[in-house]
Amino acid sequence: MKAASRKKLQQTRKRYASMLQSMLKAERAMQPVLNTFRDNVLFLKHNLNAQAIGTLRGEFSALKREIDQLLERMNRSIERSNRFIESLQQG
Repeated sequence: MKAASRKKLQQTRKRYASMLQSMLKAERAMQPVLNTFRDNVLFLKHNLNAQAIGTLRGEFSALKREIDQLLERMNRSIERSNRFIESLQQG
């Protein structure tokens, strides 16, 4: 029984060593893939941020034009109301 137990232990150690070697080999193969994946994620983050900033700039420009137009209309209305008030005071 002792010899059989020792033989089983040796076989288990060999299988474990083989499995460990295989796992380490797989780990080394994963590193370049992970590096590429990280590079791609970083690129996408920067690219999407740049696109978002570009979109915001475009939206800001459109919003600024609308605000300028609104201010112009408000100023015309204020001028008209001031002229109307002046006409009432003169009349």
